[in-house]
Amino acid sequence: MYLWFNESGKRIGMSGTDNLSFSFATTKIEVASVEEDKVCKLIDGKVVYSDPVEVAEDADAMAAMQTRKNRRAAYPSIEDQLDKIYHEGLDAWKVNIKAVKDAHPK
Repeated sequence: MYLWFNESGKRIGMSGTDNLSFSFATTKIEVASVEEDKVCKLIDGKVVYSDPVEVAEDADAMAAMQTRKNRRAAYPSIEDQLDKIYHEGLDAWKVNIKAVKDAHPK
């Protein structure tokens, strides 16, 4: 059995053959068996199993990352923000930024 992990150590693939390919850097580890009811990560080159309950922290971190990504995409460019401040003042800029934050709450 082969397991593939991304750069942060999260398992991203599993196969009985070693022919999976990804468009990003991965680490492939051959294991004799997989603990089915556990979540596994690659830590210091070793496969480490844990209970799924511990993964809730990862889900919270992923949600926070998605919020940051959504906000970044919704904010106007720096050039547009500076233009807004110059032409309409800091208060007008704050209204625009607050609208983005309200649309994508933490």
